[in-house]
Amino acid sequence: MRIWIYFLALASTLALSSCRNSQQETDQQQAWDKMMAIHDEIMPRMSEINAVGKAIQAAQADTTLDPEWSGAAEKALDDLAAADNAMWDWMDGISEKPLPQLRKQMKHEEIMRFLEEQTTEIVKVKELMLSSIANGQELLKQLPAPAKDSINSK
Repeated sequence: MRIWIYFLALASTLALSSCRNSQQETDQQQAWDKMMAIHDEIMPRMSEINAVGKAIQAAQADTTLDPEWSGAAEKALDDLAAADNAMWDWMDGISEKPLPQLRKQMKHEEIMRFLEEQTTEIVKVKELMLSSIANGQELLKQLPAPAKDSINSK
């Protein structure tokens, strides 16, 4: 009889442990998916960073532009480059730590904390990208008409 009680206790413990692990893996996957959804939303905007940067560089080639505009253009280009680099850095970092690997190296709480930190980081990257694109586009709108025409014809 004692053996049966011991066996039932062990089986119950294993079943509860299995359920807990399953729920933890679900929570981890949901956190991962939330983080990657932010990445997937913003990643296509990388082409805008490049396009706005090229347009600003083309406008800089116009030596008749106001020097104040050129200073603003340098800042805009720096901001666009910083946003581009931030996205590449984040992607490089996260690609080295896929979820299955995290599960082998960390406990549940550590994984959840890591994913929360990475979600915060990709949100910062998103904000940096969106603001640098918007600022660059706004700067381009301030170009005098002849400079705009020369950029649009390229």
